[in-house]
Amino acid sequence: MVDPAHLNERVSRQGALACFCKNEVEVLGQPSNKLFKRYTVDGEYADYPLCESFYKWIAPYGWSYFLATGYAQIISMTNFFIRFVWMYMAQWIGFTSVTLEIEFIKNSVFYLYFLNSGLLYILAPWDSRELDLPIIRSLFQGVYTDYNANWFQDIGLTIAATAFFNLYYPVIEFFGFWGIRHVYRMIDQRSIWPLMPMKNAANEISTVAKTIQAFESVYNGPIFLIHYKYSFILNVSFVAFLYGPGMPFLFPMAFLALFGLYTVERLMIVYVYQKPPMYDSTINQNTLYLLSLAPVLYAASAAWTYSNQQVFHNRVPINKDDEHLYELSGHTFSQFLT
Repeated sequence: MVDPAHLNERVSRQGALACFCKNEVEVLGQPSNKLFKRYTVDGEYADYPLCESFYKWIAPYGWSYFLATGYAQIISMTNFFIRFVWMYMAQWIGFTSVTLEIEFIKNSVFYLYFLNSGLLYILAPWDSRELDLPIIRSLFQGVYTDYNANWFQDIGLTIAATAFFNLYYPVIEFFGFWGIRHVYRMIDQRSIWPLMPMKNAANEISTVAKTIQAFESVYNGPIFLIHYKYSFILNVSFVAFLYGPGMPFLFPMAFLALFGLYTVERLMIVYVYQKPPMYDSTINQNTLYLLSLAPVLYAASAAWTYSNQQVFHNRVPINKDDEHLYELSGHTFSQFLT
């Protein structure tokens, strides 16, 4: 059992949330000194003086679980809007060929996807005190000096939640756009469940469309857009190769995400999409070239991860300096090279 007087000496991210108990103790009259067992970052169970309401809230998953899941969905939705912004920009620029427009959208969206879903997890919480570069140190004043057990428990959980969200995101997108098309057809026919013209050719279909073009725009399937699907494939692959050395489960999750996208797209090409245009091999060749760089990224990430001794320990050194949460890792670039 841990002496409550020395609980502040432990490195715990849940201590800040314990202030929730103040209201529960004062208003509901719950005991403030009741001890509950919680799993700590040191890899041990310890008794913490928490109120009963707070314990019931964090016991099933933990507050960090809900935060990580919420962040993952926000990041995925941000990627969704990034895609539409760059598609609009490509139309505004006005490329001379469809291939150039698709290449621009695919590469731009992938770079922003990877920055938002991959590199940002490293840069945002990075504490750059170990670098002798004043500009970099002024820009990156985060929490973690390097990978450690707490980083994987905190940031790694968000990465895992994002990877899990990618498993069913293609299905969500399919039903989302199907719902939008269904609403347009409901408005056109003034019916809760509108009829499809091709399946009910013998029946008269009521429509408010004034022209053939307006009618076809409502009942035709969506256009087959290949650029952002390539961006999704590249982003899922690169994130898995970047963090795979420390979180190997990202590889099967990436496989399932790509297999889900493949299955949905195969079905939509057969039953939903309009006839896709003819694309040349430039898009495929450029995508395969970018994918060939992913193993290089994995090699560099693995060399850095496995040369960091903190990765192999569940205990995180406690910083005696009140200004920073963690001590310097002592992980240098020379260790990375050797």
